[in-house]
Amino acid sequence: MRVVEDLVLANGRAGVAEVCWSDAHGSPRAMAVVPLNHEGRPALALYWSQWPQARELASCPRVAWVLSDRRMAQRGWEPAVGYGRMRLIVDHDGSVFSESMLDQELRKHPPSRAFADSHLLRREHWWFLPRLILVLEPTVAVQIGERTDPDSHSILTVSAADGALAVDTVSLETVPVDTVPVDTVPDRPIACISLGEQAPPLPGRAALLQHDFSVPDLERWGHRITSGRWDGEALAAVPDPVSRPLGPLLPPTLSVRERLRRHRELERDICRALRGEAQA
Repeated sequence: MRVVEDLVLANGRAGVAEVCWSDAHGSPRAMAVVPLNHEGRPALALYWSQWPQARELASCPRVAWVLSDRRMAQRGWEPAVGYGRMRLIVDHDGSVFSESMLDQELRKHPPSRAFADSHLLRREHWWFLPRLILVLEPTVAVQIGERTDPDSHSILTVSAADGALAVDTVSLETVPVDTVPVDTVPDRPIACISLGEQAPPLPGRAALLQHDFSVPDLERWGHRITSGRWDGEALAAVPDPVSRPLGPLLPPTLSVRERLRRHRELERDICRALRGEAQA
């Protein structure tokens, strides 16, 4: 796979993506994002209230940009993962986002249309446009297995002891509860079968990201993170994800009141972050 051209093309056709990295303590992190392009590179536009994630991503020596979910993608999309560093653009007034990325977000993320689908809405929701733009500068890109079942397929992110970051798409097989004495073994192994043809990541600290979203509106988006240690074949999950019942990934449909409350909370959090930046 060509390093930049194919990844950018696939990213433009993708409806969703995942970003994986390691924090300052070497713990793997992952989140689902809306994949945008900026000046010919994969990019994401975080809200101003997401400063902690923006700082971490900008400081990481190696970030993985994962395209694993075909839903909401255009024809010709292919699963892939690109590795590289991220460059942070602090867009104080939203001019960069509005000119380069807003149209992409309105197309790929329908909930954004409630805030910025017209000039009148953009004036009313001025706080929605300032963004923390992170642009990936990929150094390598490879094919990866496609996730087709949000409930059993996951993104496995492993941070090895030498600091290397590796990502794979996997199918999960949980060891039955009655095969492991709960009182003697606090961690529960989870078998992770690769969905592609990659060699398994080297042992290290690991995290599994499962996420699901409502199609085609993307109004509901749920995720689950399972952390633990990867030994090359299975994940010893901490805390134990099997000892308690797990609900569905996708949250229930929002009522009108819940939708309005979510909008108010988003505005409150972003405005608070913008005021804090102005006072700094």
